[in-house]
Amino acid sequence: MPVLGYLLAAERMSGPLDSLKRWLERNNATVMSVLPVVIGVVVAGKGLGGLF
Repeated sequence: MPVLGYLLAAERMSGPLDSLKRWLERNNATVMSVLPVVIGVVVAGKGLGGLF
């Protein structure tokens, strides 16, 4: 979605995308710690759901 928005309105999206980039850079460790946990929960949930 951000790529499509940038392609359609590059000047308008540059500010919000720069802000998002700075936030992701500041919170990189948190994002990279939470992401595997979320993926693990989804995989475990699908595995448990397949048992029943």
